[in-house]
Amino acid sequence: MRLQSLNLLSTGMNCAIGNDEPMRYVINVKQIAKFVVQVNENVSPTDIEEGMRVGVDRSKYQIQLPLPPKIDASVTMMTVEEKPDVTYNDVGGAKESIDRIREVVELPLLAPEKFVKLGIDPPKGVLLYGPPGTGKTLLARAVANRTDACFIRVIGSELVQKYTGEGARMVRELFQLARTKRACIIFFDEVDAIGGARFDDGTVHVTRVESRSSGY
Repeated sequence: MRLQSLNLLSTGMNCAIGNDEPMRYVINVKQIAKFVVQVNENVSPTDIEEGMRVGVDRSKYQIQLPLPPKIDASVTMMTVEEKPDVTYNDVGGAKESIDRIREVVELPLLAPEKFVKLGIDPPKGVLLYGPPGTGKTLLARAVANRTDACFIRVIGSELVQKYTGEGARMVRELFQLARTKRACIIFFDEVDAIGGARFDDGTVHVTRVESRSSGY
């Protein structure tokens, strides 16, 4: 791996200590050891945050660079578009749906101050329903394009995993990935795979999604 060739060690940083110069930090190495380290002169202290992953020089035990959150490969393999090239003009025969989704999804992203002024909370999401091929995914991509948001498409059946706990982990890391973006539209395709009748097995996944999206 690249970090090994650079003689770096991936760690999780816990907290900064002391007010003396230079600033020192406590890092947790693979949950088995803790060390007090300094920051390399090429790294700005403002780039270091509590709880983040960092690369550390093994010989000097200096923080060499901040690392992105560790995201499972199964999450990053989901369809991610930084900015889709679809516009509302590409969605035909759905004027009423376009008007509604612009009001519910687009407006809160482009003009959040209007909701603050009115003292109301914007919706967390919308349900698009209809037969296959009627433009649901296309419409969601068009909203992402209009709002300069990242578009993440998730297949609902992928959250129903064989092993206990995998679905919960994927939901958690999905929203962790979304939070790294300035703005993000998460589109759950085939949501009926996890959205069965109340108290069915599938509803546990809906509860996890609702729990994560409530703080997103």
